[in-house]
Amino acid sequence: MTIDPEIEQSLTKLLKALQAFSEIYDRKADELRIKGLSAEKLQPIIDGSEAMKDSASILLSWAKFYVEKISNPMAEKESESYYKES
Repeated sequence: MTIDPEIEQSLTKLLKALQAFSEIYDRKADELRIKGLSAEKLQPIIDGSEAMKDSASILLSWAKFYVEKISNPMAEKESESYYKES
């Protein structure tokens, strides 16, 4: 599959931005831990980091799905479903 260079460049920028954000956020959380923020107050920050990483992964999965559609709009790919009616 050939991906439009403009879309590929945008996806690369998006991935790098998400990675940079995650690294900065985690570093700031570490700084708070080092400064002595209690585990009780730190836990929601850590949970937020994991939630944002999960959300980024979902975003990138959907982006890949739709990039495949726009890159090859004539393809008749069956939807992936594990549910079978009897």
